Amino acid sequence: MKIRLLAGFLFAGMVFAPFLSAASAAEKKKPAMSEDMRQAIAFERHKDQADARQARREAAKQAGQSADRVRNPQPPAVKK
Repeated sequence: MKIRLLAGFLFAGMVFAPFLSAASAAEKKKPAMSEDMRQAIAFERHKDQADARQARREAAKQAGQSADRVRNPQPPAVKK
């Protein structure tokens, strides 16, 4: 009886040991990114958004200006 009980504890220890070591390894893991890295990524994201806004503004200005049109149309000169 004692041998079976001892064998049961050993078996349970061998089965659950990897789970316990994996949980402790996850707790020891450092954060993936530092605060400086997060700030740098946020800065780049905001810079890209500002570039996109500027491109939209310039595109809107260009849409109003076309080479085919004249702002002050004058009637064509009539030859006599």
